[in-house]
Amino acid sequence: MLKKLFLYVAFTITLYVLGYIDPKAAPGMVTRTWAQEIDIEEEIEEEIEDDIEEAIENEIEEAIENELEESIEDDIEEAIEDELEESIEDDIEDAIEDELEESIESQLQASIEDDLEEDIESEVEAGIEAELEESIESQLQAGLEEELEDDLEDELEDDIEDRLERDIGDNLDDDIEDDVDDDIEDDIDDDIDDDIDDDIDDDEAEIARDLERLQQRLALEAQRSMRISGVWLILTDEKTLQSLQQFDFDVISVHHLTGLKKVLVEVVEPDDRELADVRNLLYSVLPDADLVIDFNHIYTYRPEYLAGNKQMATAAELEEKHRQPHSLLPLPQVSTAAVKIGMIDSRVNQNHEALRDIRITAKSFVKPGAKAPIEHGTAVASIIAGQSAAYRGLMPSLDLYSAGVFYQKPNNEQNAEATALILSADWMTRMGVDVINMSLAGPENALLKAALQAMHDQGAVIVAAAGNNGPVGAPLYPAAYDFVVAVTAVTEKNLAYSLANRGAHIDLAAPGVKIQHAASQSQYGYSSGTSLAAPFVSASAAWILANDQAARSSSDKTQTIRQAIYRSARDLGQPGHDDVYGHGLIQPLAIDKELATSATR
Repeated sequence: MLKKLFLYVAFTITLYVLGYIDPKAAPGMVTRTWAQEIDIEEEIEEEIEDDIEEAIENEIEEAIENELEESIEDDIEEAIEDELEESIEDDIEDAIEDELEESIESQLQASIEDDLEEDIESEVEAGIEAELEESIESQLQAGLEEELEDDLEDELEDDIEDRLERDIGDNLDDDIEDDVDDDIEDDIDDDIDDDIDDDIDDDEAEIARDLERLQQRLALEAQRSMRISGVWLILTDEKTLQSLQQFDFDVISVHHLTGLKKVLVEVVEPDDRELADVRNLLYSVLPDADLVIDFNHIYTYRPEYLAGNKQMATAAELEEKHRQPHSLLPLPQVSTAAVKIGMIDSRVNQNHEALRDIRITAKSFVKPGAKAPIEHGTAVASIIAGQSAAYRGLMPSLDLYSAGVFYQKPNNEQNAEATALILSADWMTRMGVDVINMSLAGPENALLKAALQAMHDQGAVIVAAAGNNGPVGAPLYPAAYDFVVAVTAVTEKNLAYSLANRGAHIDLAAPGVKIQHAASQSQYGYSSGTSLAAPFVSASAAWILANDQAARSSSDKTQTIRQAIYRSARDLGQPGHDDVYGHGLIQPLAIDKELATSATR
């Protein structure tokens, strides 16, 4: 390179020298002056210097370009490889951590993060590095030469940085997206299934809570609406009665319940006090007292025939007898009146031919002047003990005690007050009644519960109709008390009665649809409802007591009878106890076998 440069300079000088030789002079003679030579030399030197500088600059530029072109590719490759090897792992780890923490962690939580960190690190480190080297090198080599010629020094760093960021970002996004999509697909499928199951469980729990709150609200509304306005009831003992005088209640009446060993007090509801506040006050002032306070709630019954669907039985149907109680539950007859059955219901028409020869002891607890209906009580009494040439009930030979508690309002609505139910319970306790049938239903009442509990503790078996408010109706009382046997109704094909209440408190099922019974005067009719089913269980309980001395002498008659009936019941619906049929359909012949087996043990 330098040799060419010197030759170029010598050639140029020669040209300049020749240009200043006089053509007229003799060959080889120099005619110019020394001064002229000096000027020429200076011009030559200046021009040479300029040419040399220009030539050097051109040569340097070409040399630099060539050397840069040769070395930049090597440098870029080495730089890219070094840069990629040093930064890819960091970039990948940082990108993965950031991406996973921001997007995946929120969706898949801790489990997906562990899976992705293991899978993506191994897959991305192995695959992305090779892919990036191939793709970035080919892209850079295709465009770098042209870009370097325009603005190599300024653009190279920016271009590499931009391309690295873009390519790494794109490839990382693609690979992360692929890996994440695969993992997310698998994990989301599992999580969706889990979430759906959890959501279903949560929804079911929420629905159950909402239903419970609704039932509680409806029960509270029922307690407020189904009561005698302006009257509170207090059930206590003789000792506490004296202490209550300090509260200045406006007393309506005081009933001394000798059978239950309680005192029932009716007081005027104060205008300026809530029941809950007064109750809390009494409990705080008399913490050890035997004391219960509540509203005077209203109870009712609603079989179909009272709702305008009354069906009278024809002579042919009576002759057929297939829906008469004894045909539906053929209990063997008892020769002696060993057991007393009581019924708290409306009054009974004892002059009806089906009840004329039955031993019935009746007492009315309806307030003087109120009209006392007889339809419902007559129907229930005939199912339990009715007997005539055309009709036969379940247990005609037993003594029947009838407490009339229902009165009829001007709109024909038939109600019974909690006061009447408590007074009738005391009377039946004094009469020594063994089984009490309550084909009625209403709101929960603390005094009624206490009175019936006292009866139960003294040995009485209490059976009640579940109620006819439908499958979603709130539990009705007294059937829903745990010491009471709750009875639902079934059809001739042993299907659930459509209007029957349901719930965990249901104990047994019995025939209760289109049951033949005595009508109010001298005829017979058909009716449906849990009110008609309860007498089947009451009669069965009485039959067990009449035939089983061990059950009669048991300290817990209700439990003994329940176990005997439960074991012999025909399971309906879901296996075991359920909210529709309880323990199943009562089976009298199976009960007989159960008692016979027990006697030989």
